[in-house]
Amino acid sequence: MKPRNILLIIIIFFILFIFNHRIWAYEDYKKKDVVIFSIFSKVSNVPDSVLQSINSSIENVFGSSKRFNVYYYPNLQMDLNYIDDLILKIKQIRENSYSGQQDSIFGNLVINYSDLYKFSQSFYIVVSNLSYFSQYLDKSQDKTRYVCELVVNVKIINVESYKIEADILIKDKSYSEKDISDAELKSINSFQTTLRNKVYELDMFKLKAGIIKREGNLVYISIGEFVGVVSGHEFIVVGKEKIGEKFIEKEVGLIRIKSVSKDIAMGVILIENQTITEGDQIKEFVRNISIGIDNSYYLTGLKVNIPYNIYATDQTLPEISSLFGGGFNLRVYFDFNKYFLVGAEAYIYKLPFINYFGGMGYSFFIRRLITSIELNFCLLDLGIYSVENSYSSRTFGVRALLNFEFLLSPYSSILLSGGYCIFVPFNEIIYFDKDKNQYKYFLQNPISINDFFIRLSYNLRL
Repeated sequence: MKPRNILLIIIIFFILFIFNHRIWAYEDYKKKDVVIFSIFSKVSNVPDSVLQSINSSIENVFGSSKRFNVYYYPNLQMDLNYIDDLILKIKQIRENSYSGQQDSIFGNLVINYSDLYKFSQSFYIVVSNLSYFSQYLDKSQDKTRYVCELVVNVKIINVESYKIEADILIKDKSYSEKDISDAELKSINSFQTTLRNKVYELDMFKLKAGIIKREGNLVYISIGEFVGVVSGHEFIVVGKEKIGEKFIEKEVGLIRIKSVSKDIAMGVILIENQTITEGDQIKEFVRNISIGIDNSYYLTGLKVNIPYNIYATDQTLPEISSLFGGGFNLRVYFDFNKYFLVGAEAYIYKLPFINYFGGMGYSFFIRRLITSIELNFCLLDLGIYSVENSYSSRTFGVRALLNFEFLLSPYSSILLSGGYCIFVPFNEIIYFDKDKNQYKYFLQNPISINDFFIRLSYNLRL
């Protein structure tokens, strides 16, 4: 062999050895062919409208996502007791061990050979059974309520591995004070939401891709609108570490998608525990279908100045300069950087303050740090309750915040907020005696809560 060829082989070997952690090829998510059977009911006298609604819900869970090619067979309804027989037939067809091309019988269901062959060439088959359904009137409470209950078992067959990859059992009980149709609608909607969440949490259906380019804090990934990537999508960066003779996967970073085209998407690196570069694998990070939930615990709250006040019972409110409390908020991102939020917080004082708020914010993403500006509309409730009497008063206001959120991991963060709030003063107190008689008392010195505040929170990104 010529020295030049030997040198070339050595160079290639050296490159492969040095970059072996980049050699493993990333896997782009390919659209999955999903065959859906119509639901089989093990319950008699179920309204056709219910069965049609459940079928539509199952079809919509898969069909509304661009990551699936859905083939719905409304005339095929299979008892789950025969699902093993179906898997066996598919295996025989795929392995060319099925003699003849005759139809197959599964209980009361007959499937012709041509359909069976089509099923054997797909990725997944979805078979569902309704095992319980009931509608009734509930008079156990003070007022009459309509109730709808259902139990649905959904199984997903992996055609290539001949296994049941997912066995999803959904039980729902919904109430309505309107009518039974409304209770039925709520139950169906709840079923669809639960099924969607469970399906999208399955690892086999999570979007996977690779990083094809990096520019500073931006990365480009190899999938886009074609399979349903949207602005705000988050992906875990998966690295591989060699331990002995084996490679193990580990989470090394987090990216959030900023813009999307048909086949490519651009994202911002939020967390980078290990250098992220071209060729790295990414996997969809599902947070309740891209909804971020932040449970916050407030260490410090509104700074207030409450003048001396006299109530009907000569109770007094001492002057204070700050209130301490705790609460929670639910934050829902609907784009790369825009979000809605709702929440409540309680403050410790002689009379309890509870602030209910909702609003929206706009975020700026920096490495590990999310800076956002936020506007809240608030309803403040002041009250004290006892066996003999109670006081209450409400007012409303707005507050503006500047937030600094530091990501500890893809699943949690620390949030520091500061801002200013403006509330309409409490001018009167409503008093209820033990006989529920109501009296109004105007305050000599209205309670004003207009000042700066700070907040420290621990957030769970679920």
